[in-house]
Amino acid sequence: MGQLAMRQSGDVQPQMAGKAHAGCTKCGGQGKHGGGCPQCDMEEAAALQTGWRGGKSDLSQVRLHATVRPHGADDGSQAWRYAALSLDSSSETQQTAEEAQAADYCSPTGRFTSIPSGTLAPTIIGSDFKAPFDMNAMFDAAIPCTCALGVYRQEVRGYYKFDGRNLPLELLPGTWIHPTNFQEDGTPSGFAYGHREQAANGNSLYKPDQAGGCEFHGHDEPGLNGVTPGHTYEVHLDFRGSLKDLSNNSSLVTQNWSVVGTHNS
Repeated sequence: MGQLAMRQSGDVQPQMAGKAHAGCTKCGGQGKHGGGCPQCDMEEAAALQTGWRGGKSDLSQVRLHATVRPHGADDGSQAWRYAALSLDSSSETQQTAEEAQAADYCSPTGRFTSIPSGTLAPTIIGSDFKAPFDMNAMFDAAIPCTCALGVYRQEVRGYYKFDGRNLPLELLPGTWIHPTNFQEDGTPSGFAYGHREQAANGNSLYKPDQAGGCEFHGHDEPGLNGVTPGHTYEVHLDFRGSLKDLSNNSSLVTQNWSVVGTHNS
């Protein structure tokens, strides 16, 4: 509960004993609160316990565990004092924290809804020799969890050749494609498929939100750009796409496919 509705009317005052103290030098014989005689002090203590300090106060928008000054009080005024609300919502706070933790740490399940298989042949698209494909998946997690711990990862190995010579390809900063070892697929700028901490884009995004969404949509177009006549272009890539549970770094499901082809322009 974020707020508590509390109202007290200034027309109804707490019941106190001794409403006038004739001869009191502290309260002037008027029985006003805030004096220095024992009866005044008793009344002031009782008033603080009830939250009443005279006048009208509207505490309808009081937050839990807040230190509240009645509406209209001047910071410099000695006639108003702060009263701390000792409202115990610890059980509700603990429940909310536990639910938030559960939402972050539940193990998900996952399945591919669309993923390549077998061997794809690159073709000429415009001036490029490439093989576009999509990677789509669905995660699920028990209520009240989100799918935050379900992620997609893509790895690749292989080579590109131009006129029979290997072309170097930087996958991620400092990581270059290897002919036989799988490594995480990405770009030299640091983008990598399926990372929730990265901003969503047309090649990798979760729906309805990046942080905990249960739908993953990815797109890739491996190949060679800027094909020109009189040359031979070769693409030989093996891909491995996986849905992972980050709670234990296990693979929920894995799919392998290849992109293989040669173009003589």
